[in-house]
Amino acid sequence: MKIVFFTAIFFHIGAIFFSFENGFLNNIKLETMILSSLDLILGFLVLYLVLLRFKGIKYQFAELYERNYLPVIERLKPIIFLLLMWSAFLAFQSYSLIGAGILRHQLLKEYDAAGLDYMFLSGFFKLLVPFVYCFRSSISLKIMSILGLVMVIIITASRSELRYVIHFFLILMIFNQGREGNIRLIKFTGMALVMITFAILSTSLIQNRPISAGMTAIVDIVRNVFTYRAYGYYLGEIAMQNSFYLDKLLFPFGGYVSEFFMKNITNIAVPIDSAYVGGLHELGTSPTTGRPYLANVVYPWWSWFIGVYGILGLIVKAIYTYILLYIILLNRMIFTLVLLLSFVLLGTAVSHPFMTLTHVFSFFVAIVIDLSIIYFSSKKFLLKGKA
Repeated sequence: MKIVFFTAIFFHIGAIFFSFENGFLNNIKLETMILSSLDLILGFLVLYLVLLRFKGIKYQFAELYERNYLPVIERLKPIIFLLLMWSAFLAFQSYSLIGAGILRHQLLKEYDAAGLDYMFLSGFFKLLVPFVYCFRSSISLKIMSILGLVMVIIITASRSELRYVIHFFLILMIFNQGREGNIRLIKFTGMALVMITFAILSTSLIQNRPISAGMTAIVDIVRNVFTYRAYGYYLGEIAMQNSFYLDKLLFPFGGYVSEFFMKNITNIAVPIDSAYVGGLHELGTSPTTGRPYLANVVYPWWSWFIGVYGILGLIVKAIYTYILLYIILLNRMIFTLVLLLSFVLLGTAVSHPFMTLTHVFSFFVAIVIDLSIIYFSSKKFLLKGKA
């Protein structure tokens, strides 16, 4: 857990300091710094308390995956192959459009590249890759999973998928122990370097943006990471203002789902829809590139709790998080666990985990995988199969 904790602290503090001297119109408010820091500490405290209740999971995580999950996933490789083929088909369509000069925002809005099929495929391959590379899996499964990830990146011409995958790898480090844990740490480092390299290449090949040469390209990637995380602290201030309405009482808990039902019950003062989430807020201009800082999407989870419940919102969020993690661990739903923890521990400056349909669909995919594994790996099912 130390690796994840210090990584989270590094990016948290780094993003705040980065914003001071890099062309943002205003500094992040002291209140926002304090609240986001408290949220980060509470997130790790909640995980510590949950793991005290489920002591075995930390040491048996790899065994649980390799005993229950891996045999089922290996048996379902023909289905994974079909998903890979469907991803390749969608990626070919997108790449053809990109080659014809279609810009990314047109790809998403006019050609609906981010439809439900993409959401499912993206959620599936993003979660599959860290597991099959961290733990024992067949070569064919490793190849299919990484190819699937590449395809979903091409579908929407977005590198953000890689950020999620690296976060999932980091979360898995919590459950790696002893010599095997050190080996997996080396694997994680190697995969992270590969993904950074791919992110640099995709800037030019997929997104058709100019790319810096040599080490400057890596510096640009790091700068973009800090910039993106810094956006969350500014958008968090907006979220706190826009959540001070009665129709937002349940939004911190249910996000998109609660907002969907509220729309049918009352006239929402500030609807959290695609226009709100995707709307751009100019926060300044980069002194190095001259490009404007245009922030959207990353309205952090804690800010909605604070906006609705005040300072006590952090306690409410911590209790809610504990309940969710307790239920997930009680049922040994490890895909859902990793996905949720990526928001709890590494999402201080990143979006509400249930804010959009895409976010909700990611959890739907994780839950479907976990429940399917629980069913297929059950003794009752195995006995039926033998009969």
